[in-house]
Amino acid sequence: MSVLRTIKKMMLFSSKRLRLHNKQPTIIANNCCGGVLYHRLGLKFTSPTINTLIPAKDYLQFISKLEDYLSAELVEDKESTMEYPVGILGGGELVPIKIHFVHYHSFNEGMSKWVERSKRVDYSNLYYIFEIGMDTNEKLLEQYSLINKGNKVAFVNQKYERWSKWCFNPRIYDVNYQWGKLIFVDEENGSGERLNLDRFDYVHFLNTGLVRGSKEVNIK
Repeated sequence: MSVLRTIKKMMLFSSKRLRLHNKQPTIIANNCCGGVLYHRLGLKFTSPTINTLIPAKDYLQFISKLEDYLSAELVEDKESTMEYPVGILGGGELVPIKIHFVHYHSFNEGMSKWVERSKRVDYSNLYYIFEIGMDTNEKLLEQYSLINKGNKVAFVNQKYERWSKWCFNPRIYDVNYQWGKLIFVDEENGSGERLNLDRFDYVHFLNTGLVRGSKEVNIK
């Protein structure tokens, strides 16, 4: 990393950390963008979803009964054909859902971190981040709207007036750029450490629970 890029990174991160007043939020995300926020803001990992991916329908089921799922048994999906470990959470009265441990070498490693971080969850300081992208549809948003404990944002592919308070369109999705792109470099607004995620004012979100675009970035 060049000296100039290092300086830009430090300036970007430090300015956001200085603005942040909520120092111990629990960010429940459906993909890696939650973990990126913890790293960028220098926060303690108080969420089990760091370094995981949870399919949309499973994510909605998971957060609808968050406390129950976080105390449920997690077992390995031994029939998975993925290149990374996958866990099955729940069962019995809880609909089983799949947790993809995309950045772990083994299921035991992923499960250990899941259990450890689940114990740190602050149910009075919850923030849900749901990246849907081109998979956005009104059925998913209707289900998400029913989550009334905590604060939420959904990253979507167009404007939805009905759910405008918590829907945000970063204008990055198309047929070739469908979802999972929040943590990619924002090439339209400068290279280096500025990501597509920086189009969203996540510091304001964690401070207030309100959804708005970043004042630092011009979204065309």
